[in-house]
Amino acid sequence: MPPVMLDVEVNGKRYDEMHADGGVQAQFFVPLVVIDLPAAIREAQAAGFNYTPTPRMFVIRNSKFLPDAKPIERKLGAIVDRTVASMVQAMGRADLFQIYAIARARGNDFRYTEIPADFQWQSEQEFHGPELRRLYAVGYENGQRDDTWVRTPPGVFSRNLEGIDVPLPKAEE
Repeated sequence: MPPVMLDVEVNGKRYDEMHADGGVQAQFFVPLVVIDLPAAIREAQAAGFNYTPTPRMFVIRNSKFLPDAKPIERKLGAIVDRTVASMVQAMGRADLFQIYAIARARGNDFRYTEIPADFQWQSEQEFHGPELRRLYAVGYENGQRDDTWVRTPPGVFSRNLEGIDVPLPKAEE
């Protein structure tokens, strides 16, 4: 989202403030300190709940993991726009990896999905009604499939080792 100017008043004095999309600061908001899940489970078990669930974290990202390749005009404004968009997308990937690491460290089952890599926007407008309905339909269709959720974010190294026997170095005595 492009920045928006807001008129504000503080102590009787008027100012203009520019507010940017929160995605520039962080792509995901996960209030990890709001719920103490282990304490909640202990409390439920003390009340007679005889099951210990595996906490699950589901992450739905309204983006693609990698940006679409597209030509950019050789003009400063176009280059800056693409650079900032690429940086925000890279930050989203880093945030996703951090959330994955936190979930795993806490023993949570991690599930992730995003806009399919083959989805192509057909409108230049960011919030074009028919295009958003088409994206919704793709998401709904994907939600009906068994393989919608992946257990590791794309690009996580451990995922690249599945099915490969990698010998570990022997400890020195």
